[in-house]
Amino acid sequence: MKKTLLALVTLSSLGMASSVMAAAGDAMPVGTASFQWAGTVPTATNPGAGYFIIQEGDTNFTDGVLTFTNIASGGVKLNGSNEIGFKVVKDKADDGPYKPADDVTPLPYKGTLTSIKVGINGFVSEQVTDGYFNIFADSQKLVVNTADSINKSAANNITRLTVKPKDANANADLNASDAVVVQALIAVNPTDV
Repeated sequence: MKKTLLALVTLSSLGMASSVMAAAGDAMPVGTASFQWAGTVPTATNPGAGYFIIQEGDTNFTDGVLTFTNIASGGVKLNGSNEIGFKVVKDKADDGPYKPADDVTPLPYKGTLTSIKVGINGFVSEQVTDGYFNIFADSQKLVVNTADSINKSAANNITRLTVKPKDANANADLNASDAVVVQALIAVNPTDV
């Protein structure tokens, strides 16, 4: 009798728990969230003789992060990216390698965006002329092969790069779980070495 009563109480409790979960399930729909990490080996950073192109800020040249939204009624959109900063400094010894304590003299320079490559699920290729992704330097859109679109003085020689969509209302031709990589190649020319 005790075992039967215990079994009934247990079954009743389970039934109540199921009822409570069903009621909560009716009130709130199930949601999902995605988390991902990605990495791609980029084109090598190659400073010329007499100077270095170095990181400025917390984000390494290859650690940029793109942020997307994927809403069933609104499509996939790029919200933006974190910022990747760089500057150009004189090679004090004029023979490398880079020494952060010694190589600190800022140099003026000009820069040209020479390529935007986009990879979706592993295949990286040159982006078409009117592609979805744009590279911005200090909030100014860069156009591929527009000479010297970055122009910095020695006193203000930090460039901050971000990725934005071509239009805030445009949808990306992407699907859930696509792994996306955007690579920008910028030619840097110090104007006083």
